[in-house]
Amino acid sequence: MSIPSINFYTAAGIYSIIGYINRFDRKNKLASYAGLVSSELK
Repeated sequence: MSIPSINFYTAAGIYSIIGYINRFDRKNKLASYAGLVSSELK
């Protein structure tokens, strides 16, 4: 599976920031961690 315009280096950068993605039990927590929402979710 691939995402258009996401190459190896972009994916490596995202992985280095996010880390192990399964530590987020909801997508909203991932979005909050990445700074994509205006407030921090608990």
